Amino acid sequence: MRVLLVEDDGTTAARLAAALRAHGHEVVRDDPQVILVGPGSLPACGTLRSGTTRPLIALVGSEHDRVTALERGADDYVFTPFDAARITERMRAVVRPPVRPEPEIPLDIGRLDLSTAERTLLAQLLDRPGQVLTRAQLTRLPDLADALDAHVTTLRRKLPGTLTLEQVRGIGYRLTVGR
Repeated sequence: MRVLLVEDDGTTAARLAAALRAHGHEVVRDDPQVILVGPGSLPACGTLRSGTTRPLIALVGSEHDRVTALERGADDYVFTPFDAARITERMRAVVRPPVRPEPEIPLDIGRLDLSTAERTLLAQLLDRPGQVLTRAQLTRLPDLADALDAHVTTLRRKLPGTLTLEQVRGIGYRLTVGR
């Protein structure tokens, strides 16, 4: 797998790069499949996230670092001590396509009276029914950068009874189809 390694500490970067290469990965400077952010570069997560849609995995040393990395846009994390096999496992997981079939959601968005932000939110959720979209993923979208909770509340009121917009506490939201 092609990995962009972002780490300010030279010793840690060299150790991680060697471990990744030993597990068959290519450490690259451009066109990565996944971005790996070392503990010395966690503040860069937000900047990296705003410039790419590639999966971003943070290497963290504490619960505080984990929360910070996820809030700044990391898709996943690995705690220290860093084991190359565990990092490889997490990288494969974030680039793997979903295996479960997506439910068919019959909905004509044009018939709903939605604001631009509500339409953007619903379109994102409809693209991935049943999957949790993180707050970081949703607030990266221009129309949803501000007041995500307010848009969720108003969209919930406008959805037909067969659809439910669920909050997954501490993570984000998912759209489910009622029976």
